[in-house]
Amino acid sequence: MSTEKKLIAETEKWAKKIAESLSRTSPCGIGGNDFVNNIKAYVSDSGHFMKKRDYVRSFEAIIWAWAWLEIGKEIDYLEEEPARDYQAPDEGEAEPSTKKAIRKRKRR
Repeated sequence: MSTEKKLIAETEKWAKKIAESLSRTSPCGIGGNDFVNNIKAYVSDSGHFMKKRDYVRSFEAIIWAWAWLEIGKEIDYLEEEPARDYQAPDEGEAEPSTKKAIRKRKRR
């Protein structure tokens, strides 16, 4: 598979993941809306670059969108509901960042 095709495939894969994740994500706090707007802008930029056949910039933009999404959740500007098929691990089996999310859900 050529590098071009790999970039296209990876960009499409991450774009799908972001769309799914954003559909379950709500802004929180003062900066939440800004985070969502920036994520959507990067997703839009990715689509623009894809149409221009600038696959490197398209991939870069979609990765930036994912980074903003993850950072927003980490600093509590964004809150994502688990996917319908998600089975939360027991707290003892989970990674440290997952343990934090599990404790947070239990407090609600």
